[in-house]
Amino acid sequence: MSKTLILIVIFLHLMIMSCCGSINHHSYIRTSPLKIPSGWVSFNHHKRAEYSEKVINITIALTQRNVVELERLFWHVSDPLSSSYGKHMTFEQVRDLVSPSDEKIDEIINWFKSNNISSNQIHLHHSRDFMSVVMSVDLSDIIFQTNTKVYRHEETGKIAARMEDGYNLPNTIYHSIDFVTSFHPLLLDEQKPAISAKS
Repeated sequence: MSKTLILIVIFLHLMIMSCCGSINHHSYIRTSPLKIPSGWVSFNHHKRAEYSEKVINITIALTQRNVVELERLFWHVSDPLSSSYGKHMTFEQVRDLVSPSDEKIDEIINWFKSNNISSNQIHLHHSRDFMSVVMSVDLSDIIFQTNTKVYRHEETGKIAARMEDGYNLPNTIYHSIDFVTSFHPLLLDEQKPAISAKS
């Protein structure tokens, strides 16, 4: 093999390793295209800046586990010929079966905490497969590496924010999250603290 060919092989190998390294650092997820409902109009850049410190409540769907097992149990309790017929599971039993493990949930919570989100801004729903996180519009841009636009409804005057460019998640929690909601009503209660990247 010639020296030139060897150098080309080494160069290509280094390029592949470099690309893989960047892919492993962050896994990019693009949200499904969302058509803005009629009546919503986006603010220009200067008007958007007025809402940068306003807070939004972001809902995160956590990846369920044991879904195949849940389906199997469903058919067993529905089959008159099964010994499990009629033995329906309680909500708590279903929750404990399919909800993420404590370890996975802690990983997500710790990731938010590492991004200047405190515990009282994070709420794990009773079903344990959804999580709500309160943060400012600007901080959501930083954490999810996205571009959040602010919209106003022409008739009602309601204000909402939307992640325009999808969002990024680190590979440590990538498989633990199904999706992040991209359209968020602004919490305009002036008594609520404006939580920002500076806090």
